Order: sequence, then C-alpha cells, then structure tokens
Amino acid sequence: MMSAAEMLDRIFVTVPMLRVEMCGETVSISNVAAGTAKRCGPEILELLEYFREPRTLRSWLTRPGASPQNVPTAISHAFLIDVDQLVTAEVGPIGSATRVSELLAQEVRADTVIFGAPVDVASTGRGGARCGPMEIRKQMQLPFAAAGTAAGTVYLDFEMRRQYSGPPPSIADLGSVAGLAGEGMATYGPRITLLSEMILGSGAVPGMLGGDHSCTAFALEAHLRHWPALGILHFDAHHDLWPPAGPQFDYFTHANVFHRSLGSPMLKAIRQLGLRVFEAASAHRLQDDSRVSFFSARELQRMEPEAALAGLPRDIPYYLTFDIDCIDPIQAPETGTPLPGGLSYHQALDLVDYAAREFELVGWDIVEVGQASGAFNGAAGCAARLVRQLLLGNRPFEPLGAYTQPVSTSLRAPVDPASAARRQPQLDGLGIWTGSSH
Repeated sequence: MMSAAEMLDRIFVTVPMLRVEMCGETVSISNVAAGTAKRCGPEILELLEYFREPRTLRSWLTRPGASPQNVPTAISHAFLIDVDQLVTAEVGPIGSATRVSELLAQEVRADTVIFGAPVDVASTGRGGARCGPMEIRKQMQLPFAAAGTAAGTVYLDFEMRRQYSGPPPSIADLGSVAGLAGEGMATYGPRITLLSEMILGSGAVPGMLGGDHSCTAFALEAHLRHWPALGILHFDAHHDLWPPAGPQFDYFTHANVFHRSLGSPMLKAIRQLGLRVFEAASAHRLQDDSRVSFFSARELQRMEPEAALAGLPRDIPYYLTFDIDCIDPIQAPETGTPLPGGLSYHQALDLVDYAAREFELVGWDIVEVGQASGAFNGAAGCAARLVRQLLLGNRPFEPLGAYTQPVSTSLRAPVDPASAARRQPQLDGLGIWTGSSH
C-alpha cells in the first residue's frame, strides 16, 4: 500500500472521456468505463483540467490557492489515475520493460516506445485480435534489444544480406493498454490516444501492437494533433474508409479507421497498398479526394517498392499502419477477415523496409494478428519480422560478407601419434571398417 507521502510524487492524469453534467450549483462526474459517479462542487473542474497534462500531486498541492479536498474523491472514483495504471506489464517485453512514469520523468530514453492494444470489440470478422500483442511478442527475436550486449557486436541479417554495426536502436516497452470487462472503443480508444501523446511528447516513435484496426484511429488522432502535416502509409486488404451508417451514429469499427482522419486538414496524403476487396457502394456517397491513392495487391505483384510509393510528398512525416490481412492468408492465416491472394511475406518485407529507409516514419502499428490455432502462428511470425524491420529503420548497414567464426583449438588435448594409429579403423578386403570404436 502506497503511503500518502509517496503518492505526492506520483504522476497522475485525468482519465479521458469523463462525462460531466452541470446540476444547478453542483457538477455530476462519471467514469462510464469504471462505473463510478459522484456529485461535487464546481471547483473540481479546475483540478481535472489541471491534470489533463500528466503532473505530480505535489505540483497541484503547492500551487497558490489550490484546494486539496477534491483530490481523494477524484482518485477514489477513478477521475484521476496514476499513469502507470494506464498499462499492464507484459511477459517477454520487446526491449526494456518501462513504466509510463519513467518515460515521463525522462528516466528512460528510447528511439521507439512500444505498447500493445489487446482489444477486438470493434471487429466484425473472426475474433482473436485481442491476442495479437501477446502472439507477436512470442515471435520476437531481437538480439540488439538484449540487455548487456557486448561492445563491438554486429548483427547479421541473412534474409536481407546485411550486417548492422554501430549503436543499435534503443527500445522501451510499456506493456499493454489496460481495459475493463465489457468496455467499448469509445472509452478504451481515448487511452490509446493519451498514451500515444505521452510517447510523442517524450520525443520517441510510438509503435503499437494491435488489436483490431480500430485502434489505429485513436493513435492517428494523437499524431494529427502533434504534427502540422502528416501522411499515412496503409497496408491492408480493405480500404477501411467507410463512414458510419448515418449522422446519428458515432461508433468505431475496423472498417471506418480512416474516416475521421480524412476530416483533418493536417492529413496530406494516404497511400493504400494491397487492396483486393470487392464490395457494393452507394454512388451518391462516393467522392474524389486527391489525398487518397492506392495500388491493389494484384498490381503490386509487378511493381518495385520505389514505384509503389512514388508520387508521395517527401517533406512530411508519415504514420505506417499494417493490417496483417494484407499478406496472403496462406502465409498469415491467423487474422479476422482473410481474403484470397495478397502480398507475399517477402513483398511486404521489401515494401516496409523501403518505407522505413526512404520516409520519415514517426509512428507505426501492426494490427489484426489473431490467436494461433496450432503450434506456430504464421501471422505473428510475419508481423514480428516486419516490426524488426521498422525498428531497424534507417540504421546503417554493410553488405553481409564474411560470417564464419574462427575454429578454436585451445581446448583440444595433445594427441600421441602412436596411440592415434592404434585407434584408427582399418578397411579390410571386403570393404568393412574394422578396429576399435573407442
């Protein structure tokens, strides 16, 4: 149990999506996800506004004229939450396991900060994407992320024929966004936005492991607030641009991921790669948007990465989102809405590698990886390799040449020639080996 003195220096933040209603001279506040509600004096609104930015309790209590009486109420009703309670730790972190408070206090510096979003409540296909972060972490093999790596270590990538040397990328893993039973994306999603904003504020690149594709909409919300201009590189079998069924609806699914993003003037371009869906649409609802372009999976079979990503502005940063159903389900079957065809694993790898080297990627995600039905999860295996390529980004490398190790003879005992001759098997006239085998 944490003492009151210890809590003073903990970092708290106002939970996003609180419901606030004025009731005469009081205010009713409720946290719908947590199922808590309380009527308070209007002065609590100043407290909640102050903690929209993560801050310590001590910073509030030492402000001139600050009132302490609403702090216990706000914490006990989950209106204010310790930032470390936003996530749950995961087994097998990618890189160094890091708390949110350590990131905010700049105790940990990282090139990339990874977090999981284990949720699939907005999926309309086969469930299981909530297991994606766990399944991908199981497949990750990152020797450059291991603690205590010896100086002078090089990393050999036989698939890409590369040898990486120099400082490896630094990676922190926050765990996964904590969820509540029965919670929908309307309350879960804003915590993805909040966590993404915190990572961007630390100067690191956020990397998200989904989860169904609706998670991306909330990560993009943070990026579109943070960057004055942004492009999106979208790998998918589906275009995910459907609007809600009508103006009276405001819901999130993995099929309307980019609908809100298109409403932002900060979005300058979106290139969609691997599309192959066939569907009906209302002609009167279709409109041209010069920011949107695509290449189908069939077209990409005959294209090099340079051509597939040609024509995009290079003076803006990009967010890369990869729905694993972009890859042929023969190679990545563990996903919610598989379609025949798609990119091969190696095509996807080449495209992601090119994007990571030629574009300024300021955030990324891999989504829609489902649970394994057998001993090996092909979708998670493909996803893990794509994550590794994104983490290596534009790290310098040399062509892979010599990779053999010298044979050590220091542990071999001296050999007596006469004894060796006695032990040497002999070939008799019938072509049969004779002699001692010991």
